[in-house]
Amino acid sequence: MDRVDAGGGARREQAGECAGDHEQHGGADRDPEVDLAQLARAQGALGFGPVTDSADLVGTFRQAVDAVAGGAVAVVDVRVAPGYAPAAVAGLFRG
Repeated sequence: MDRVDAGGGARREQAGECAGDHEQHGGADRDPEVDLAQLARAQGALGFGPVTDSADLVGTFRQAVDAVAGGAVAVVDVRVAPGYAPAAVAGLFRG
């Protein structure tokens, strides 16, 4: 796979070569977190969040739904804990 290094040059990697990098740097899928609400605002939509507390969900969704009812485009960025609840995993494998 070709990757661009910090200097702008391309280098060739063997498959799996950067797997250790993800562990070493905290995981590419978590760091840095993407602010989807800000990204939405940058594109002309209304961005709500990031919501990190479940107590804020109802109010945030009410604001977003009201905005959409008024003709706006809205994005709600909700941060959730990584992984799956054990009950959800068990439900995937029921026969």
